[in-house]
Amino acid sequence: MTNVLLIDTPPPSGTHAKVQPFEQRGWCLSEVRMASLTKDPSLLISLNELKGDEAELPQLLERGRAKRPSPLDPDAAFKALEKGLSDGSVTFSNREDMPVVASLYKRAYHAELADATSLFFAKSGWGDDDAVALSRSLTCANGLGLLLKLNALNLSNNKIGDAGCAAIADAASQGALRVLKDLMMLHNSVGDAGMGSLAKVMGDGALNDLVSINLSSNEVADAGAAALAAALRTGNHKKLKMIRLQANKIGEAGMNSLALSFAAGVDCELLDVSRNPASDAAVNVAQAAKK
Repeated sequence: MTNVLLIDTPPPSGTHAKVQPFEQRGWCLSEVRMASLTKDPSLLISLNELKGDEAELPQLLERGRAKRPSPLDPDAAFKALEKGLSDGSVTFSNREDMPVVASLYKRAYHAELADATSLFFAKSGWGDDDAVALSRSLTCANGLGLLLKLNALNLSNNKIGDAGCAAIADAASQGALRVLKDLMMLHNSVGDAGMGSLAKVMGDGALNDLVSINLSSNEVADAGAAALAAALRTGNHKKLKMIRLQANKIGEAGMNSLALSFAAGVDCELLDVSRNPASDAAVNVAQAAKK
């Protein structure tokens, strides 16, 4: 794995210095986007975030962690550059560089997403808009015949809510996650509506290779648990072995829905619904039923 150092410190002041800020330079913006497509975000280091007294590599990586942009499909990336040139928010020393940059981005997009086995976007500071952008990019990649090796998607420790979760579900419904085995969205703000969107595509068989799903530390309550239970009863998840929903808002009714699904023959090796508002007895019943 290769670290990428972003030289994003403010340019020197003075009349002799006419360097554009990092965030306004077309080449720099595109290079960051290319580096962010599949790379672990801990490997993107912002020079502007460092203090200068970092003595250990882990400290440097933690302090210098750069904000990661949501990936854009090639057409969206080109339009973003066009808009930036039009309104002055993006510059090139030579405007003729823009189609060159766009071509390089398109090649990187195809190469990276064709071979990607996992996409790690945890701790990226993303909200719903970023998840929507990711969904569009995944849908585009699927249409291009990419993502055929994508086994894991990690969106944990962000600020993604129901709209963002629904966008990811929409990408799945169009086949973008058809070989996905591990979906991690813990520590977000997904509630019943988001869980319901995800459960629907699960029930429709769009995620039938899924082995593990983790939505711990979200806001899923009884309706979301019931939607998941109904999806499980469709029988489209023969490979699903691990479900983690701890630290949500699931009460007695939600636990009962899950228990009924497992009692009906849903096969699963691990169900973790601890640290929910439901009583210990209800939690025990749900977890015992999956056996």
